[in-house]
Amino acid sequence: MPKGVGASVLLASFGSIALGVAHGEGMTRPQITAQEIVNGVIAAAEQDWLDDATGGTVASKLKEAASRKVYDAIADPEALCARITTDVRAWSHDPHFAVFYSPTPVHQHDRDEATPAEKAEEQKRAAGDNYGFARVERLDGNVGYLDLRFFADSDGTATAFAAMALLGHTDALIVDLRQNGGGGDTGVAAVLLSHLLPGGATKLAELHWKPDGSVRSFSTLPSVPGGKYLGPVYVLMSRETFSAAEGVAYTLQTRKRAVLVGEKTLGGVHPVKYRPLGTHVGVLIPAGRYVDALTGADWTGGVEPDIAVPPAQALNRAHMLALQKLIAEEPAAPLTGERKDTLRKLQTAE
Repeated sequence: MPKGVGASVLLASFGSIALGVAHGEGMTRPQITAQEIVNGVIAAAEQDWLDDATGGTVASKLKEAASRKVYDAIADPEALCARITTDVRAWSHDPHFAVFYSPTPVHQHDRDEATPAEKAEEQKRAAGDNYGFARVERLDGNVGYLDLRFFADSDGTATAFAAMALLGHTDALIVDLRQNGGGGDTGVAAVLLSHLLPGGATKLAELHWKPDGSVRSFSTLPSVPGGKYLGPVYVLMSRETFSAAEGVAYTLQTRKRAVLVGEKTLGGVHPVKYRPLGTHVGVLIPAGRYVDALTGADWTGGVEPDIAVPPAQALNRAHMLALQKLIAEEPAAPLTGERKDTLRKLQTAE
């Protein structure tokens, strides 16, 4: 994949506001001007944005803002990056875009694959967070509950298989993605979808990557230990459900495999390309497009819930829906009494 930022004509008229404040006693941040930050974003947008039209619009809007000296008075680099992020998201309608300032030096490479040291550090952080698995439990009425806070890559698959084994004997499953900000589209996400979707290895989507023109396919696994999860599934969502978490919800909804409960998501669809813009500033450009194998589309604009409720009420509502379905389908089941008692309590609480 290309390693450098394209050499576009960058003539933003910004003045030379030096964005540097004290690190600590006797130390100063390396200085970078507002012009340098904006010009770097323009170059990255023109080179990497997943579609040329949007990238061109972003670049044009930034040049116009520069000519009007919109950012000249923002001397703090963190505030400037936040303002540019807000503006570009409004112009592009893409919540994945970001330009950011870091007090510590940012990575000075633009490789799409992490270095071995970076991978090791990320794996250490992911393991410390239990690969995103916050809660795995059995709720009253034999309803499984899985609270996932992010989707770890392949290093989290063993934990994912273990979690699904624990949930395998429940009669319905609630997957809580209300606080899940995304993550990898392989690894834990693939394990979850492979347990919940029928059949063997099935193509789910393609990722079209603008920087090098490559296309990558995503599929379910050929098989999973312990067999498929066959019970009804409910997915909890909120505005914090983002990126890969939205993709999982979208995939299950479009295959009619889950009922989505909660509020509409933001629509973070496009994977990003990272570019350093100096020692302490980086930019994330939406550079990839997902094409769902079933719909031919993606979740731009957000994923709509099937049952719209405030996020704080989503778990209670999904638990009720699961119990009602189980009672209706198996009225003579040994757990029917417990399910009816639990349902009454949940209805009273709601």
